[in-house]
Amino acid sequence: MIEKNNLKEDLKKTFSNLNLDQKRNEFNSEIRVINAMINSLLVNYGEKQLFQPYNYKTGVDKDLSETDILIQNYMDILEIKNNLILLLSYLTKK
Repeated sequence: MIEKNNLKEDLKKTFSNLNLDQKRNEFNSEIRVINAMINSLLVNYGEKQLFQPYNYKTGVDKDLSETDILIQNYMDILEIKNNLILLLSYLTKK
């Protein structure tokens, strides 16, 4: 079994070796995966208007300022939080 600390250090090292554009893309990809998992569960409760986070395009969006990226990520995380709250409200009604 892989130790959590070793895995964490390996992931940190791998992420550190990426250039800024690749880091932005990796971060955005993780946001999109988390959102997709939440949305897949919300569909089971009849939710149809589901939020989709910004899809960062490597190369195309590389010239966005850090402020623009942080604002977009913040807005995405707030929407994901709202969907998570909605999902938890469904789950606690059982």
